Amino acid sequence: MGKINHLILIILFLAIIPAGALAMYGNITISSSPAGAAIYLDTVDTGQVTTATVENIQAGSHTIWLHLSGYNDSIQNNVIVANDTTNSLTFTLSSTTAAPIISSITPSTGYNTSTVDITSLAGSGFSTSTNPTVRLYRAGSNNITGIITSTTSTILTCTFDLTNKQAGAWDVVVINPTGESYTLSNGFTILSVASDATLTSITPASSVTNTTVSITSLAGTNFNGTPSVYLKRSGYNDVPGTFTRSSATLLTGTFNLTRVVPGPYQVCVVNTGASAVCGLTFTVTSMVTAANGTLYFKSSPTGANVYVNSVHRGTTPLYLDVAPGSYVIKLQKESYLDWADRVAVTSNNQTTVSADMTYQSSSTTVPTPTPLIITTMATPKPTITSSRTVPTPWATAAATPESPVSIPAIIGGICLALIVVSRR
Repeated sequence: MGKINHLILIILFLAIIPAGALAMYGNITISSSPAGAAIYLDTVDTGQVTTATVENIQAGSHTIWLHLSGYNDSIQNNVIVANDTTNSLTFTLSSTTAAPIISSITPSTGYNTSTVDITSLAGSGFSTSTNPTVRLYRAGSNNITGIITSTTSTILTCTFDLTNKQAGAWDVVVINPTGESYTLSNGFTILSVASDATLTSITPASSVTNTTVSITSLAGTNFNGTPSVYLKRSGYNDVPGTFTRSSATLLTGTFNLTRVVPGPYQVCVVNTGASAVCGLTFTVTSMVTAANGTLYFKSSPTGANVYVNSVHRGTTPLYLDVAPGSYVIKLQKESYLDWADRVAVTSNNQTTVSADMTYQSSSTTVPTPTPLIITTMATPKPTITSSRTVPTPWATAAATPESPVSIPAIIGGICLALIVVSRR
């Protein structure tokens, strides 16, 4: 009876205790990068955002779900909560937006005496909900952060203060608020007025095309570092030079004038971290006379034979110095149809002949010419008409046909008859 009474008392005690008094609880501290994500516990919004501690979670296995606008949801299942303990969870959220890309920046240079307005920082994937960060970066120098004035997903405009900044090449960096970034290496150059050179003379001041000319003196002021020297002419490719600095006032070097079109060119010098200074004139002359012009032949495909007034002059691409005048041009290449034209050449100018050759497929049927057959016919004799009366001929007896039995056969028959009679 005593044991039964104890059991009854235990049952009655358990019955009067609240059900929640026997449950066990713990806590979870949840953080995320970036912070500010809404915290859901077993799909129920806790009303808290990271970083936060969710308390009084019933011991056992749970699911934690984070949501932040602009980022993919992050979910972790089977999070174990133990009684009277606090667990820690850290989430790294991935952005739902594409990383930015920089394709170009305009302008790409500016002087270190003032600010520069960037009218077009072009690319893609720029954040539009919150402005991205735009800065110039150079190792060993403080970053230059731009002030953004307008934003689209493909174009940014901004202003950089370049005052007293280090001259030279800087990286252009765009960072979206979600952390994605892109770097355009050496995309912007800061120039220094103090670094600009001046030019006074060049010796020699002319040379013949298709040669290499040695410049014994390019004189000026403020040459520093390893200046870049080139020839410039509107509408033509720059002609780079190879130069060394003899002093702050003298440069020496060479220009390779191979295939350079005759005519006047400007001499340009660029010091490190400075803008180009142009002004002197260097004249490229023809190999024969400066009064000549140039024919430049190019074809697609290359390697076509060039004929000028029926004379073979080489294969494309090809430069020719010729006297002014009109020329008949023909280009030929195996498996392609001939290309022909007439062009005019003027003094000190280049005439470009550009031929798109038409491929002649091997499957193309070339009509076989029909051979010319000459038949020799006899010349008919002329009919002669006479006024004389032709006498009527006498009738001629019909010819007696010859017996088909020959004489030997007749003799043989007689002999055979005599033999038969004699035997009787």
